Amino acid sequence: MKFRSTMLVAFALIAGCGGSGNDAPLSSSEQPDELPTRSVENPVCTDTASALPECWVSSCEPLDSSDQTEVFYGRSVVSFSNDGQLRHYLQVFENANCIAPAKSTTELLSETTFELMPRVEGEDEGNIDGHIEFTLGEAATSVLPGWPGGEATASTPYDITAENVLCFDSNVIAFHENGWDITLTGAPSAGIDYEGCLSPLP
Repeated sequence: MKFRSTMLVAFALIAGCGGSGNDAPLSSSEQPDELPTRSVENPVCTDTASALPECWVSSCEPLDSSDQTEVFYGRSVVSFSNDGQLRHYLQVFENANCIAPAKSTTELLSETTFELMPRVEGEDEGNIDGHIEFTLGEAATSVLPGWPGGEATASTPYDITAENVLCFDSNVIAFHENGWDITLTGAPSAGIDYEGCLSPLP
């Protein structure tokens, strides 16, 4: 079964996270619940997995806002902790390059965990460094309309390129300025497409 989920945080509601959609994002009026979040001073980039050290960021993009007199920019910040927890933050900036300090930093409390698995010699393409299996916790699955319950997982190969950017199969998982897109399916990944790669946090 394929289930496409989009988890968004609207700028106007930066303290809360909207629910997920099936193949398309839901509008705020359609979202039945909110993913728990909390405001933090900075992302936590320590005690991370040695294969994916410190923090990784998505590109800096304009945010939609009801206030037309000001323009804000945002990005996702992700770190992979030693204990298998995925830390995911959304940051808002007043400049187009997302240069610190951030106007706000919000942590998404999705209870998502991950497992790193080695590349499969003789099967994986040469560009694949390994595989990541993400498991969504109850905080995330409880806001998925139509989700039948039980464990929700998504697996993707990954590559840290010669340019030191972290790339996945973006059809499986993609982090962006408003949250993430994740496809929950039992089918194998089609491979790394090098779209929406993450860069090391400067």
